Amino acid sequence: MGLELLAAFAVSFAADVQTLLQKRCYGCHGPQVQQRGLRLDQRDSAMRVIQPGDPAASKLFRMVTDTGSPRMPPAGPLPPAEIAILKQWIESGATWPATPRAKPWSFSAIRRPAEPLVRNAAWKRDPIDAFLLARLESRGIQPSPQASRETLLRRVYLDLTGLLPTPDQVRAF
Repeated sequence: MGLELLAAFAVSFAADVQTLLQKRCYGCHGPQVQQRGLRLDQRDSAMRVIQPGDPAASKLFRMVTDTGSPRMPPAGPLPPAEIAILKQWIESGATWPATPRAKPWSFSAIRRPAEPLVRNAAWKRDPIDAFLLARLESRGIQPSPQASRETLLRRVYLDLTGLLPTPDQVRAF
């Protein structure tokens, strides 16, 4: 992923930063080993080397980007994409949630989202259509006209069998 593309996405602590720290840093600064008394798996300890909003003032960022000694991690320099993740996270305030891992979505209660308002309400036949139509309207696109029965039959046959229906099957439909 290009660095300019990466910058367009918000960095997630749990998905991006914590994963990077586990992969690259916890071997020396994690739950089992804490070289120089630094634990990067605990917020209070990590914030001793992180200056939220200022990567240049953050010792952690300087250690992974400086070419001098000591450079971290000792196994070799971080790839540019991982440095960009750290930089963007620190620049955006280095937020560290109280619980590092968010509850998986599969354990969340199911909620029915509010149906979006649409200009062409006559087009929708059920609530799902409202979501599709709202997206089309936001992009200035008109919905396609309804397909004929023959076209729908062809689509179903192609999806299910990979073949077109025979003329007899079309007539029977």
